[in-house]
Amino acid sequence: MKIRKNYKQVRETLMFVLLLSVIWISAAVFVFFRYSSEKRFKEDLMNASLQSVNEHVAETLVNKAGYYYGQSGRRLFNSLDSSFKDIKRIYPDIRITIIKTDGRVLYDSSEGIKSPQMQNHSSRPEFRDAMKSGNSFIVRRLSKTTSENYFYSATKIEHRISVGKNTMNSYIVRSALPYSVSLQKTLSLGHSFVWFIAGMTLLLSLMAVLVIGRIRKDSEEIEFQHNKAMREEEEKIRIKKQLTNNINHELKTPVSGISLCLETMLRNPNMTDEQKHDFLAKSYSETQRLSSLLQDVSTITRMDEAPDMIKKERLYLSNIIREEVAAANQMILSNVPQRMKITLTNLESKPLVMYGNDSLLRSIFSNLLNNAIAYSSCTEINIKLIKETSDRYFFSFWDNGVGVETEHLSHLFERFYRVDKGRSRKAGGTGLGLSIVKNAVIIHGGTISVNNCLPSGLQFDFFLKKK
Repeated sequence: MKIRKNYKQVRETLMFVLLLSVIWISAAVFVFFRYSSEKRFKEDLMNASLQSVNEHVAETLVNKAGYYYGQSGRRLFNSLDSSFKDIKRIYPDIRITIIKTDGRVLYDSSEGIKSPQMQNHSSRPEFRDAMKSGNSFIVRRLSKTTSENYFYSATKIEHRISVGKNTMNSYIVRSALPYSVSLQKTLSLGHSFVWFIAGMTLLLSLMAVLVIGRIRKDSEEIEFQHNKAMREEEEKIRIKKQLTNNINHELKTPVSGISLCLETMLRNPNMTDEQKHDFLAKSYSETQRLSSLLQDVSTITRMDEAPDMIKKERLYLSNIIREEVAAANQMILSNVPQRMKITLTNLESKPLVMYGNDSLLRSIFSNLLNNAIAYSSCTEINIKLIKETSDRYFFSFWDNGVGVETEHLSHLFERFYRVDKGRSRKAGGTGLGLSIVKNAVIIHGGTISVNNCLPSGLQFDFFLKKK
């Protein structure tokens, strides 16, 4: 059982770790793709802006080339510097380059850089891609000319122009922005989104902890209830077996007694009438005992098998108590040689109304009274209503008899338990009376306990629910 419990705990821990891992990995993947898509979107937006710049540069170049037609290319390109002032206002650090389709640089707006001295750009990735697809951009690349990192955007222009001695059917216009801190911020995703996702993930993790804890608690409760039900079922089976064995044992005595009396009478037909009367009286006594035993067994079985099916109705408990006391007084007058007094305290005129089963409530007080009368050798019995609450009646039942030894107190409510077996059988007891009392009290929502009184006797304390 311990190994099974440890295995279950390890399995639940692994499931919990797996759940948290899935949550955090999912959050990380979501942030990664969100960051990538947002970054790509901003890069495309920046490229679109620079492509517009490239188109504007190409338009300016066409106009200027027509104006400076037949003149040197240097005059044309020198005039471009003043034409890009509006672009410089938007992008102060922008660098514009015009490249022939063979990779030679015709113009670069960077100060101090002479185009003829620049390396051939045919190997530049943005140049190659623009030649193939018409436009291209590179987010971050180190320039071999200025030794700085740039965001490059290149556009292939399909237009025939003459620049000095060069006639071009197409060319590349490239714009570049330094990859500065401000550009990085423009292209990067705000940290607030990352912190938001991290917070949501942490919240989900805490919710997972609470849910897993609740599931574990419910699982433990279900397992506990299952084990409890199993134990109760096993206990019922054990009690049934014990009850069956005890019934078999208890039935043997009255059946054997009746059989012996009848056999003796059959074998001795010349018995006197007095002898026959004695044997018949003994047989009758045993049949009465047998009848009581079967009735008590029936009551116990009914309470064990279907306690919820026992019918309850509105009744006056005070009337039941007084009627059972009257029956006990009649038994005292008929069978008990010594004087015995039964008193009621706080019950004389108080109507105790409750919902219960008439026969079971009678069995509580009749069995307590019969036990005290038959076995306690008492001279006084008292039934007292200790107190009444909104939903309960509290009682004590005591006598001033011989009591029982302390070692027997915890066993008094057990079935067929007898303190003095010989005396109990002689008095006609079945050994089920106090067990019936306890079960009847439980069915009516109460509990019962027993203790020795001082200086002598027994006291039973119990309560019954009104509904």
